[in-house]
Amino acid sequence: MERFVMANFRREQYDRIIKNFDGFSKLEMRKMIVAAADRAASAGVTATKKGITREFTISGGTLDKVVKKYKYGSGLEMAIGVKIRDTMRPLSEFKFSPKKHSARPTVEVKRGNRRTLQGPRFVAHVHGRIAILERTSKKSYPVRALQGPSAVGMFRANESIHQMVWDIIFNKFEERVIHEIDYKLNKKG
Repeated sequence: MERFVMANFRREQYDRIIKNFDGFSKLEMRKMIVAAADRAASAGVTATKKGITREFTISGGTLDKVVKKYKYGSGLEMAIGVKIRDTMRPLSEFKFSPKKHSARPTVEVKRGNRRTLQGPRFVAHVHGRIAILERTSKKSYPVRALQGPSAVGMFRANESIHQMVWDIIFNKFEERVIHEIDYKLNKKG
């Protein structure tokens, strides 16, 4: 399942942006807005990944798989945001030790919050990957992989990440619209 984290423009920002388009055709205006929205969505993805990796011990490369840019519509009806796949992340994608087969792994999901897992939990190599597993019965099998929070959960865990991402999307969009207009005006002249 995917969750869409959307940016809603404030009315004064929208009015300020629209005033810049005097003298352009609807087609030119639409192209400039789509180009600016693409850059703003990309900046939002980068900000989302940086915000999550600043608070949690997951790598940005791992988040590349689940955090994508989102654009819907065209022209003045454009929605810009970040699309985050809402799946639990395996504990082995976070900082843990030891990396070899062990009876008691220590995991740090949120930075500065390290703890040793108790009970029948261990680190093992499964199909060429390292996994943190848990026995589900007294016997050796079956086992299951332990999961950490989802990317959506990590994003929503800190309100400052939300605010930072939206500020970057809004500011980048406005900056890129002005850049596109300047480019078109200089190209015409």
